[in-house]
Amino acid sequence: MVLQEKPYRADTRIAMREWIGKKNADPAYRPFAVIMKSADVCNYACSYCYVEHRSAVPIMSDATVRLAISKILEYVPADRKINFIYHGGEPLTPGLDFFKRIADFCETFEGRIIENCIQTNGSLLDEEFLEFCSQRAFSVSLSIDGPREMHDINRKDRNGRGTFDRTMAGIEMVKSMGLAPGCVCVLHRRNIAHIDEIYSFFRENGIHFRINPVVRAGRAKTVYNSLSIFAGSLRRGDVQIVRPVV
Repeated sequence: MVLQEKPYRADTRIAMREWIGKKNADPAYRPFAVIMKSADVCNYACSYCYVEHRSAVPIMSDATVRLAISKILEYVPADRKINFIYHGGEPLTPGLDFFKRIADFCETFEGRIIENCIQTNGSLLDEEFLEFCSQRAFSVSLSIDGPREMHDINRKDRNGRGTFDRTMAGIEMVKSMGLAPGCVCVLHRRNIAHIDEIYSFFRENGIHFRINPVVRAGRAKTVYNSLSIFAGSLRRGDVQIVRPVV
């Protein structure tokens, strides 16, 4: 497999690096990201999940989320944007009213730039929740590993069934509400040889995505050695990157 990079001119690449450098120096542009575990429980059973799902407190309480937000706002300078990213488990498990209370609480901090994002498997999304996201500026990102044959390898429900159709239904619902869905794709040894197909899938579906690795934690500890990509884990020729000549 060969990945062909776009042949940028040298002067264009230098200008791009300078622009990125200026943006990263601006605290309003470079957000302070905080992962908030709104739920430890999940209705799926992905093989590489980094969560143990054994927490004595499966759902984050209102008191905990308020304390966490308040302490972070005390720590982060007032001119810097803060991005609270709600993860799980399945972060939507606490329900819509939980996130309404979060939105109300965040609005009490006048003058602070706060963004909220939810990283979900999409199974609990509905129009009411997405209407709330649209009105209260919550962004939505879904977890999908590309085409069906790639996604369903590891992302299964508790009955062992693939979840691709349900995830795509969630993505289409997000789009239908006028929101732009983001996505997270986990890259591992069973799909890295198909990275060009994965990229084409996201591009053809108009989905912005980012890549996550397999983490040695939670359920993933049992599959880490067979799935994780690390030095020496790939055979020569598995992936080739073609650098542009400028």
